[in-house]
Amino acid sequence: MAKKFNEQLKAKKESEKKIDVTNIGAEMLSDQAAGRKRKYTKLQNKENKTKIVTVLLTETEYNDLLSMCEELNKKSISESIREMIHSSLNAYQSKLIK
Repeated sequence: MAKKFNEQLKAKKESEKKIDVTNIGAEMLSDQAAGRKRKYTKLQNKENKTKIVTVLLTETEYNDLLSMCEELNKKSISESIREMIHSSLNAYQSKLIK
C-alpha cells in the first residue's frame, strides 16, 4: 500500500507543471525595468511637451491661481498657465512686428 502511495505521489509530481522562477521574477519587474514599452494613455488634442519650467510661488499667489482656475472652469492649472503664457507671447510678438 505504501508503494502505491509513493508511486502515485511521484506520478503527481511529474504531472505538475514545473514553474520557471526566472519568468516569475520578470513579471514582478516594472515595464521599463523588464525592457517592455510602457503604456501611456494618449491625450487628445494635446501637443507633446518637451520642456519643464519650474516656478516658485508664494502661498497667496498659488491660492489666487487656484481660485482663478476655478472661476474659469479649468481642470488643470498647467493648462491655464500654458494658455496665459501663450497669450502673453502672442501679444509680445505682435508688438515686435509693429
